[in-house]
Amino acid sequence: MLESMTKEDIQTVIQEIEKREDAWLHKQVLVFYKAWLQYYEASERKDPEISYISASCYKWTFSAYKIKKFVENNCKGEVLNLFAGKNRLRVKESRVDVSNEFYPDYCMSANDFIKLARTKNLRYDTIIWDPPWNERKAKEFYDGKYIGKFTKLKDRVISLLNDYGIIISLGYEITNFGKWRGMDLVRVAVVNPKGEIRPYFISIEKKRQTLEKFIMS
Repeated sequence: MLESMTKEDIQTVIQEIEKREDAWLHKQVLVFYKAWLQYYEASERKDPEISYISASCYKWTFSAYKIKKFVENNCKGEVLNLFAGKNRLRVKESRVDVSNEFYPDYCMSANDFIKLARTKNLRYDTIIWDPPWNERKAKEFYDGKYIGKFTKLKDRVISLLNDYGIIISLGYEITNFGKWRGMDLVRVAVVNPKGEIRPYFISIEKKRQTLEKFIMS
């Protein structure tokens, strides 16, 4: 119910409670709604920062120097590279890949790693989300393993991200995880791969603190 309330709805509830003669009986309710209003205002959508990158499209995303540099510059803290591939980033990363060809830290599927990370209570400040994100790339570069099956992992991978952590996504969608998963879009880079290949995006989304933790802080 709370998630469906607008800022105006919350303000109206607060005003109605404050009008009551026995408002002191509703003190805890009033405190809660005021905290919810502050949380709502803190998470209100702000326009993301927009930038432009001209870079070629390679089998391995980070073979493009400008893309690799942009992602490295925006990573923070402990980094999980969930579909690592060939290129190593100059960050403190944990590399996951289904192939052992490039010596990942964890040779397993993304789904299996998420299960393992949950059991070990592993948490990250940055998650890089770069699976084979288009049909052309999947067919040409990943033996036809299309991205569709990975979309179910999004709800699960959020649990590995610290509060205020970020997810850096690459693909055709600007908003990959969304406010409904507690993520705010803070930066977008439009990538022009030149030629007949359509542009794609690098999106940076930031995880909000939960309402419970916000109230306790």
